[in-house]
Amino acid sequence: IPAAGFGGNGANVFVGNPTAVTPVGVTFDPVTGLPTVGRLLDVVQRNIDALRGSDIEPVVAIWGTPAWANGGRGANVPPRSAASFASFAGAAAERFPWVRRWIVWNEPNQRRWLLPPSPTTYVVKLLNPAYAALHAVDPKAQVAGGITAPRAGPSGMSPIEFLRGMKAAGAI
Repeated sequence: IPAAGFGGNGANVFVGNPTAVTPVGVTFDPVTGLPTVGRLLDVVQRNIDALRGSDIEPVVAIWGTPAWANGGRGANVPPRSAASFASFAGAAAERFPWVRRWIVWNEPNQRRWLLPPSPTTYVVKLLNPAYAALHAVDPKAQVAGGITAPRAGPSGMSPIEFLRGMKAAGAI
């Protein structure tokens, strides 16, 4: 159930729980890549706080890349620097210390979500760096990766092939 975005200039963010998914936006500082403290981040904060206040533990998915981080390409293209994605994941964990469950990216076996749909790119640029950053802030965090689409589709990889590729690439 998706939840937060690393996407650029007002990326989509979904705060998920077992009963609802609410889309909101996040704005990023184009220099640091960290979320700016402003109205849109406050909306995310309010949504996550509302879940917490209702004793619903959110599951937060971090996905999407701002143009400044990948040379002006689409949100489905990973950042040039794994460190920028890790930095954002760590900042999200610091901002929301009560969030314990994280998902790294969405359906990375599909070109629609990750271009190219490469398990090695996913593991090296996204999953392992985010895992390390999230665990640096909260060693008890549960981090899910390889949340694949159920089929390869015309331009993706089968889930089994993708997961095997993740293992070969050293997924944590």
